[in-house]
Amino acid sequence: MAEIRIIRCPGCGGQITLLPSKVFRYLCPHCKGIVILSRRHLTLSYVLGFILSLIIAKALQLSVMAAPLWIPIFVLSFIVVAQLTALVISPYEVYRYDAPPPGVIARNLGMFLAIWLGIVFTIMTYGYVLGWAAYLIGSHRDLIESMDMWSVPLGFVNPEFVVRPHKGLVEVIGIVSANSYFWALGLMLVFKFVHSRMRRNRVTELAISGTTVGEEDDGL
Repeated sequence: MAEIRIIRCPGCGGQITLLPSKVFRYLCPHCKGIVILSRRHLTLSYVLGFILSLIIAKALQLSVMAAPLWIPIFVLSFIVVAQLTALVISPYEVYRYDAPPPGVIARNLGMFLAIWLGIVFTIMTYGYVLGWAAYLIGSHRDLIESMDMWSVPLGFVNPEFVVRPHKGLVEVIGIVSANSYFWALGLMLVFKFVHSRMRRNRVTELAISGTTVGEEDDGL
């Protein structure tokens, strides 16, 4: 028999029965609010779970060549942290349609973090596959050259930011994250510049079109 859980609505405090299925949106029968998973709780759980997984990987001295072993460590860390943080922050929140949209700073920050994390994930995944390929079918020189791409641009300034096979996974994640920060910053600036130019051209086109319509109305 499936377990039936009951939670309290974060808005009015009324009881809501959770269905034994993968449904994450509920309608509160008391205040008619839509109850969803809390973004604050998920964000905090992800961040603390990530930090805990790095601590465990550091304690186990996990090497960069054994990076896939970090994935189950992170999953278990997230589950444990999510259970503990649920005692402090409610894992659910009430979604309201009249909530104000995020501001410009919040949108830009979210976009930058998405680009940054995406670059880190891409470099780690691609670099790991390319590194194992160079290790299996290539030479040690090919392996070193494949890891040099992880070290740009800070590797040109400080040799501590150069990735090598003997370095641990936590250290490599730190190096890749530091380098990816500058790549993400550059891409963000390029995107904002192109976006501003496109908006300026669009406003100019609309203004010209509006003037033409007005002149035709005056002629009539």
